[in-house]
Amino acid sequence: EWDVWKGENPAQRIKLNPTQPRQRFLLQDELPRFLDALHHEPNEIIRDFIFMALFTGARRGNLLAMRWADVDLERGAWRIPETKSGRAVSIPLVDQARAVLSRRRETATGPWVFPGRGQSGHLKDPKKSYARILKEAKLKDFRFHDLRHTHASWMAISGASLPVIQKALGHGNPSSTAVYAHLYDDPVRDAMNRGV
Repeated sequence: EWDVWKGENPAQRIKLNPTQPRQRFLLQDELPRFLDALHHEPNEIIRDFIFMALFTGARRGNLLAMRWADVDLERGAWRIPETKSGRAVSIPLVDQARAVLSRRRETATGPWVFPGRGQSGHLKDPKKSYARILKEAKLKDFRFHDLRHTHASWMAISGASLPVIQKALGHGNPSSTAVYAHLYDDPVRDAMNRGV
């Protein structure tokens, strides 16, 4: 028979260090290096997968499991049946994303947009390939998820509103998107300079 501790939780009074949300995204001088390294990636599936991450801002797991049945090239939309929030989301496809998908569709033979040899049938996490691309681009401390931040950050820098960014990322909670508000300085500064 097990003795079950009935006293106070010994960790109850320990205060955790506060965590800061990560705000890493490709800066203006880093983006060309990253794109150049990506263009030189010999594996077409990996290259297209990473381009799609940058063009859609989608999470890695959703991209890995991307099915042709959920892609509507004519309308330019990708329906993700279930996201992190547990609901379906429709992602608009920019012209560059549509071009990648159209080219891939011409030679596709199975249900997956990014097929793989594993048991799932689709691409697994391409950690080694991604690390190789970062090394060629001379980038450090840039996780795959930071491509999502890059997508949203450049939208904010271009003047997209927070509700538009929220919809593009499929965020259910506006506070998840609010972290991009600080990037509005450039459009605000530009507008102020035009008004002076």
